[in-house]
Amino acid sequence: MRKFFIVLLFIFYSASFTGYAQSIVVSFNPSDNQAKIDSIIAFNQATQKTVVVSNSNSIVLSPSTNADIATLNVAVFTVYPNPFLAKTRINYYSKAEEMVSLTVVNNMGQVITALNEEMRLGMNSFELSLKSAGFFWLTIKSGTIQNTFKIINLKTGNEKNRISYLGSGSSANREKSAIADPVQYQFDVYSGGNITRIVDKPVVSKTFTVDFHECKDAAGRKYRIVKIGTQWWMAENLAYLPAVSSPSTESNIDPVYYVYGYNGTNATDAKNTLNFKTYGALYNWKASLSACPAGWHLPTDAEYSVLAEFLGGSTVNGGKLKESGTLHWGAPNTGATNESGFSALPGGYRNSNNSFFGIGGTGYWWNATEFPYDLYFAKSVLLMYGSSTLHRENNRSKLGFNVRCIKN
Repeated sequence: MRKFFIVLLFIFYSASFTGYAQSIVVSFNPSDNQAKIDSIIAFNQATQKTVVVSNSNSIVLSPSTNADIATLNVAVFTVYPNPFLAKTRINYYSKAEEMVSLTVVNNMGQVITALNEEMRLGMNSFELSLKSAGFFWLTIKSGTIQNTFKIINLKTGNEKNRISYLGSGSSANREKSAIADPVQYQFDVYSGGNITRIVDKPVVSKTFTVDFHECKDAAGRKYRIVKIGTQWWMAENLAYLPAVSSPSTESNIDPVYYVYGYNGTNATDAKNTLNFKTYGALYNWKASLSACPAGWHLPTDAEYSVLAEFLGGSTVNGGKLKESGTLHWGAPNTGATNESGFSALPGGYRNSNNSFFGIGGTGYWWNATEFPYDLYFAKSVLLMYGSSTLHRENNRSKLGFNVRCIKN
């Protein structure tokens, strides 16, 4: 059966660039022949751009020197920045004069804003303004081609929700190839609801064989996973929240769950906060021991040691785990490259003063090893905005830390 590829290319405007660079095609084949790749989300860590490919196992990172993009069966667009602060730019490349519809819906499925516009041949630009912070879904439809992906607004805006057409421009101004100066890409590959992350600096076309493993918590939420060395880790914080307590509640014996900045006891309300959606839940040590999905477990101190050594030792291992940039981490976010794909975030913690502290600057994660000299202490790891080291510590088990799980 003939495959139809929907390819989304990274695009930018540059008056000085008039030629086309060599294309890099990155393909992903599932190791299980019964699996099917549904979509690919690619994040360019240099430009902070995200693109989405649907119904294809390949993505083109730059246009070919020998192909006119107008002859390709493609839909080309970018949203940058994403996440954004009240406003963002949408660029859409049209290979013909055509009608395109753009629709933004919230998590309840309600249409927030929409626009139908006749596209001109070449690059067309839009500005999206959103009044409320949160997660939304942007759908761009042209003929039989439709793509939907998540966008994140981090700031309450002063203007009404709207999509504004800004006009069209030249199709020749596109991103240069990563060949001369390799750029790190983060690929999230989706199959049947399972998500595997691969991080690479492609300089030539290549194909990855992708393993998919279900990582689904007791509430049915699925998580991204990444292979680091021989270990499979969650690539995002655990967000299993069967209950929630205010920071004034603490225990060394019973499981307690928190959400940073939330002082109530309603789990539904806590799950709707931006901190929960970004950083997941905080757990006392007792809660962390049983929170991981089936087939996964809270890592031991020895398993964290394997991770730390694989990433090159104490001077660099923390930087390789931290999300790069300063969208979530405070400046200077020392040494952060995220070349592991672990994407550690500074979710802060619930401290011994019955309050929350450290969001944006620190991230703590429990491990399953109890401190041998005090039953009310357990081992944990720490990452900080001003350090490139993965610190290993002993902390009171009543504190509230994030959790990452490792595959059995």
